[in-house]
Amino acid sequence: MTATEALLRRQEVGGDIKSVVRVMKSLSAVSIKQYDTAVNTLKEYHFSVHLGLQAVLQQAALSPRIEPFPDAAEAYIVLGSDRGLCGRFNETAVKRVVARLSDAENHGRKTFILTIGARAAAHLEASGYLSSYVLPVPSVVKAVSETVESILMWIDEKLEQDKIGNVVVFNNTRTLDSLAAAQEQQLLPVTEQWLSQLKEEPWPSRGLSTFSVAADELFSILIREHLFISLFRATAESIASEHASRLSAMQRAERHIDEYLATLGAEIREHRQNSITQELLDIVASYNVLLERNDSDAET
Repeated sequence: MTATEALLRRQEVGGDIKSVVRVMKSLSAVSIKQYDTAVNTLKEYHFSVHLGLQAVLQQAALSPRIEPFPDAAEAYIVLGSDRGLCGRFNETAVKRVVARLSDAENHGRKTFILTIGARAAAHLEASGYLSSYVLPVPSVVKAVSETVESILMWIDEKLEQDKIGNVVVFNNTRTLDSLAAAQEQQLLPVTEQWLSQLKEEPWPSRGLSTFSVAADELFSILIREHLFISLFRATAESIASEHASRLSAMQRAERHIDEYLATLGAEIREHRQNSITQELLDIVASYNVLLERNDSDAET
């Protein structure tokens, strides 16, 4: 294979890679819109759940356990990715939870970790922490509900068997300053401040709220729905952040590929020009040799 042929082969491979990058960009852009839509559709339902909690708190004398038991174990839910090519997405999410795990170790508290995404679990393991349970990242919006239900079942199991206290979710989300900003949210126990604020909010209509089931039972159901919505939103925001990070990485990759192909194209043209020049020089040299031979023959 000549040097020019090798360069042409590299140009062809670069074009194929650019096509893959374009497809990944398109998929990420579409996925971001889908998960953003899913989060937005939850807002009205979330509002309804909060109204139900507000009605129960205002009309029934409830005393839910707010503070966890002393020295209670803690459960951490870490949302990462299964696939790469998304920059430092997983490192950002894991870095924050590692700090909390280290603090829990220093205070002698037992911890349990549920990780969404094999790559996040691998980063945790590299930091010295093993996940108790690893779930795959939902590949489509419809699968998010199943993942959230699996998380809630895991929380129920830990509440019953290990008497966990705090349940904290760690995930990345998009902000004005970052495509993957780490955040944490305490799921359980619900804070007394939040319940008090919810109770004191004015009722949004003239009609009085009523309910027919037992207040304790209704409160538990609504809290579980609140947890479901919170986990669904955190998961959807994390996946949207992952796709945004991947989209940004693919845009950078596309620019680098364009620069590489431009440099390669210039090199191919230079090789072709040198080849043409060399062929012309060979022709001229051959012509001169023939002229000299003809002159020699004429003299003799």
